[in-house]
Amino acid sequence: MTRRRRLSEDDKAVWAKVAEATHPMHPKARKPTVKPTPPKRQVMPVAPTFRRMETAPLPKVSLDLAPDPAQALREAASQLDGKRAMKLRQGKMAPDARIDLHGMTLATAHTALNGFVQRCSEDGMRMVLVITGKGRMDHGDDTRRIGALRHSVPQWLSMSPLKPLVVQVMPAHQRHGGTGAYYVYLRRRR
Repeated sequence: MTRRRRLSEDDKAVWAKVAEATHPMHPKARKPTVKPTPPKRQVMPVAPTFRRMETAPLPKVSLDLAPDPAQALREAASQLDGKRAMKLRQGKMAPDARIDLHGMTLATAHTALNGFVQRCSEDGMRMVLVITGKGRMDHGDDTRRIGALRHSVPQWLSMSPLKPLVVQVMPAHQRHGGTGAYYVYLRRRR
């Protein structure tokens, strides 16, 4: 660090002569130094206080935004002949095999479903049961959580690699799980 030097008497005298000889560039712009006065405070009106009004209770709203996949499958055109479709709807056909996807994550369930349907098709089975569970949890305030498996399984069955193997997907009869299960009717192997 460098030390500051103090001005000598000669330097002070030179500086005083220089300061006397200088003139301001904008003399009109220069204002006298006056202590600024603070602005006057504006008195704001006091906000009125609000009282809680008694209102009617809000109507209970169901948060079930996704359409019911079983309803969409029931409304879809049947790919089976009339007699076989009727037996399937009435639960009179026993499934050749079944898989229960309860408690699985979506990734695990998707892998298990793909393997199951492909094995059943290779073994020559025609009708299998896929149990997803209803997936609904009713709470006291009438909000519902819809099961992800219940909504995803029909989509998975209509996509590759399972689409060429599947003829029809239908909601299961009550004795086979009702809305928590699906009948999957497979194509005959050639």
